[in-house]
Amino acid sequence: MGAALESITKRRENSRWLGDHYSELAKKYRDEWVAVYDRTVIAHGRDLRRISRRPRKKYKEDYGEIAFEFVTTKSIELIL
Repeated sequence: MGAALESITKRRENSRWLGDHYSELAKKYRDEWVAVYDRTVIAHGRDLRRISRRPRKKYKEDYGEIAFEFVTTKSIELIL
């Protein structure tokens, strides 16, 4: 259980970093998916499946710690 909790905590930290740097990431990687590991962009592109392949192989043990997000400068309207 300890390893799973640590993995969730690290993914949350990567998600938080992504959120804190969202505006600069959106300018650099506009309308792309971004993968963040250890507070570093490790992959980006328009196809989520494609950008998740390399990290899945390279970070096999730590794959659950990677945060993925689509970054855009456009407003997104959510209907709940």
